[in-house]
Amino acid sequence: MEERDDYRVHWSYFRRLEAWFGPHDVDLFASAGNTQLPRFFSRFFCPGSSGVDALAQPWGGLNAYGCPPADPDFLLAVVQKLREERAAATLIVPYWPAQPWWPLLMELASRVVFLPSSTEVFTLAHRGPSCGRLPPWQVAAVRVE
Repeated sequence: MEERDDYRVHWSYFRRLEAWFGPHDVDLFASAGNTQLPRFFSRFFCPGSSGVDALAQPWGGLNAYGCPPADPDFLLAVVQKLREERAAATLIVPYWPAQPWWPLLMELASRVVFLPSSTEVFTLAHRGPSCGRLPPWQVAAVRVE
């Protein structure tokens, strides 16, 4: 099943993140069409997925990478999962400092790298009339160790 807004971090930015914080073991929030890594967790079953629903998978012992959906409730759940499992991860998240999850994530962060506007950072995984549009907000790469 394809997502309407199926985008990923441009390969040039992902390579930098991989050099700074990698190697990463798993792409937490991916699909077969947008994964950055050979191992990934998907929202729905798809070929090649190592598991469905990243929040239901164990993250302990992994060096995870993820670009979670920009949904405040989901992002709060991601931060809670990081805290509970003491997981290491590099997350690409919207710079939304007024959201309740942001200060909680900053408490866990070992490094924050602000990236250009997201229209420069993201590329659409699939092109065509059914494709969505890129998110317009600024994003940050947040490292949690």
